[in-house]
Amino acid sequence: MLRVTESDFTLDHIKDVIYHEDDNDDMMKVVAMFDRGGDASELENVLELVSDAWNYFPHKVLGGISPAEMILKHQQK
Repeated sequence: MLRVTESDFTLDHIKDVIYHEDDNDDMMKVVAMFDRGGDASELENVLELVSDAWNYFPHKVLGGISPAEMILKHQQK
């Protein structure tokens, strides 16, 4: 999707923002990386993609694991 939107950002930029998140607006920073001012359908696709990235990439505040891994660890207890 980064190529499709002709974004100047890379996957490493996205991973970095997610890993170092410290503000409620950090998820919107990732959404903005894909923003081309498209229609509602495009925004829906971006939000779905960013939500998946947010949930499956590691976060420093979670000890370097993803929210999905955190849930899995909790369920295994």
